[in-house]
Amino acid sequence: MLSTPSIQPMLHPEPPFLAQVRACILNNLDDEYFGVAELAGAVFLSRAQLFRKVRALSGRNPARYMHLVRIEQARVLLLLPGLTVSEVAWRTGFSDPSYLRRVFLRETGERLGVYRRRCRERG
Repeated sequence: MLSTPSIQPMLHPEPPFLAQVRACILNNLDDEYFGVAELAGAVFLSRAQLFRKVRALSGRNPARYMHLVRIEQARVLLLLPGLTVSEVAWRTGFSDPSYLRRVFLRETGERLGVYRRRCRERG
């Protein structure tokens, strides 16, 4: 597993269960094969139970919640000099950089390149 900086985007503390789910996702961040079934096993729930709990606490299904956590980490990595989009994709569990771009746009409403340029111009 690769060591990556972490951010906590929420202003309010997460419920303990979501914090546990987030930790499991982060511990397997660079594993593109770590999906909902593996997450359910890691938190000792069935897929259906995981779906209900994550949906109730986050408003997202587990797959979308996993994308959110992965995109949060991608946002941090995109600011590091010298990392290509492909490297960021692999470090955050996306096997294909174009898939990272699509998910990033869907989750943030902003194109990945625009985000990177905007943040680099600021600081």
